[in-house]
Amino acid sequence: GKNKLANALSNFSVQYNYMAISVAIVLLSQQDGTVPDWAESVLTSTVFVGSIIGMLVMGYLGDAMGRRQAMELTLFLSFLGAFGSALLSWGSDDARYLLMAAWRMLMGVGIGGIYPLSSALSFEEPPASVPPLKEQQQELAEGGRSVHGRGGGARCVVVESARIDGVECEH
Repeated sequence: GKNKLANALSNFSVQYNYMAISVAIVLLSQQDGTVPDWAESVLTSTVFVGSIIGMLVMGYLGDAMGRRQAMELTLFLSFLGAFGSALLSWGSDDARYLLMAAWRMLMGVGIGGIYPLSSALSFEEPPASVPPLKEQQQELAEGGRSVHGRGGGARCVVVESARIDGVECEH
């Protein structure tokens, strides 16, 4: 149902956003000549630091304000961070890399919140037409995780359709 689809799409986007930075770094290096090692490390790692923060904070907010409202907030933060890193980074090369890293940190906070909230929502809101059974709840939770790995593979679709050289994709 609706919860299973939302869970699956959320988990798909998590993995896509974790992996998409490799494409962005190649595009930045093609545009700027080279991306400094420090910038590549910061751009790659900040989303994971944000994710840890998001797992802790959004799980707490889910308890405090309600899981559905916290999920809406976490999805908004994910969107805002992705949008900001793509379109709202400007200035000198160093400033642009730092702005992108800040936006990716915010995206990571949102992404990190998806894990605890989507799992909790999957188990708390089974389909209304069927009495909640352990197997059905497990199926709802696994619905999101089953597409998780496909999100990382989706970046290869982008790379190949845009004909971006320099990014390795497994087939």
